[in-house]
Amino acid sequence: IRIYPTDTITLAAGSNSNQIVCDGTLLTNVIYNTGGGALGAGVTGLPAGLRGDFTAPNIFTISGIPTVAITTTATYTYVITTTGNNANSSLNVASCSPAATITGTITVLPIESITPTVPANSIQTTCYGVDITPIVLTIVGSNTLASVISPTGLPSGMQFDFSPDADGNGGVATISGSPDAVITTQTVYTFTVTTGTLGSTSICTDDTEIITITVSPQDSIVFAGVDTSDLNQTVCELIDIKDIIFDVGGGATNVSVTFETGLGFTDAANVSISGQRVTIFGAPAANSGVNPKSYTYSVMTTNPNSCTVTSTIGGTITVFPP
Repeated sequence: IRIYPTDTITLAAGSNSNQIVCDGTLLTNVIYNTGGGALGAGVTGLPAGLRGDFTAPNIFTISGIPTVAITTTATYTYVITTTGNNANSSLNVASCSPAATITGTITVLPIESITPTVPANSIQTTCYGVDITPIVLTIVGSNTLASVISPTGLPSGMQFDFSPDADGNGGVATISGSPDAVITTQTVYTFTVTTGTLGSTSICTDDTEIITITVSPQDSIVFAGVDTSDLNQTVCELIDIKDIIFDVGGGATNVSVTFETGLGFTDAANVSISGQRVTIFGAPAANSGVNPKSYTYSVMTTNPNSCTVTSTIGGTITVFPP
């Protein structure tokens, strides 16, 4: 009498046949022991990147790094089937069905990621009081949220909104608004969005995205003379006015000065600019038959950052004939 043993396969002591692993991360080997008449084994149902190998006389190992490029958590059920039993070649034991099977699961979590829908929007320059172009970030990760760190929270005047996906695998974060702190010089705000806080329970490596917002200040111009009456003067033709002095600030780096026709002043001949200081000077022209007359002038700031908020100041120069 010839007796063929049926196959057996069991999980090796200390091995875990139901693992959770991050995509792109090394799996802890899953080891099985075969027995009976089994001379080999094969496996089906593994995710890409994992493999099963039989090592004689009785070890079957699942190993590797999953590479499935998923955006949601995926569970793969695998089946190991023994092979090689000599009873398969005997006509007398066709009903023996010696093969043994065993199953397990590999749950693969998506790689945590933060991806701007428009990468260029992560670095923006805006004018004070003008909202940035909203920054939209796609968040991927198992049970993963997003929040702002370094520093904690956004600058005042900006908003952070996170809308989770229905399956809990990330969502969409939107940053909008504009910093509202009053500034006198161009100011850079840098902050970091991360997948690693606010109750995130994914075991995968956190991702971050650095956001940089540069805010150009609003323009300013103030009278810098001793007596404010200098803004509105009365003089005779061909007699020098008292210098009219202004200081510009904020985002302003230059000014445009206009004079009413007939005064005889021009931006080129009667305006000096030194650093942030602007001075109007000179003597009104003779204008026979017209004077006495009050002529207006105005000084408007200009901003190299194309900010539309400008500042204007002005006055009058009343001219009498000699």
